Amino acid sequence: MSNFPTVICVCSAHRKQGKTQLVMRIVEGLIKEGFILGTIKHIGGESTFDNPKVKDTTRHAEAGAKLVVAVTQSELISINKRENPTLDDAIRKFPTDYDFIIVEGFKRSTYPRFIIIDNAEEIQGLNETGQVLGLTGHIAQKKDELDKLDKIYPVIKEKDTESLILIVKNLRHYQILSYLPGTNCGDCGFQDCEEMAQNLLLKKVSIDKCPHMTAKLTLEVDGNQIYIKDFVQNIIRKSIEGMLQTLKNVSRNPRKIIIQIDSAEN
Repeated sequence: MSNFPTVICVCSAHRKQGKTQLVMRIVEGLIKEGFILGTIKHIGGESTFDNPKVKDTTRHAEAGAKLVVAVTQSELISINKRENPTLDDAIRKFPTDYDFIIVEGFKRSTYPRFIIIDNAEEIQGLNETGQVLGLTGHIAQKKDELDKLDKIYPVIKEKDTESLILIVKNLRHYQILSYLPGTNCGDCGFQDCEEMAQNLLLKKVSIDKCPHMTAKLTLEVDGNQIYIKDFVQNIIRKSIEGMLQTLKNVSRNPRKIIIQIDSAEN
């Protein structure tokens, strides 16, 4: 499957609760199943290559991550200087044919996340922005603390890598399914989009197998690919190409056109 990687965050209430170890377990488990992935590590404040926190990113690479990016207050380490770089800035550095990007930190992001906590109180603020895929840490062994939570979350016990990978793969499958047109037409040769998504997850077929996903126009809103029917694609494409014909110094037969609209922040 290409075109977009699944982004998953690993967050904790405090430092030294095992985020790096959990990232490594996820990376190693996915690598064993043949997935391509990279990692991102969030490092608070200013930092340099000599900082132990930056050097700690090498553990991500040792686990098998193909590309590792560290994000500090002023840098995307090994990439370029940038004022206040964000998680999305780092994500855009990864090739679109990656299957996963596993992020260490960024607890305020809106991406799905695993949360590492010791007790129920620590979940405050960690479960408000992104989908919680599961809880782990010392709380996994404390039934009395789990009973204090206002919601029921999947609980992953220490060293239960199999459950981690199953949750991650299920998320990927759901995202692939939502990316497909949902017509269940059978034109791809499979019974429905669900079966197509499962085969894409297992890398038994490519997205080109779906004739409705090989169109010449794609729309992305806030990082999410939006499916557009062939008829609507044709209208939009012809309108844009017609507009370009009125502009000077524009090729009459452009190979690729990119239009980006940045909404003003409130």
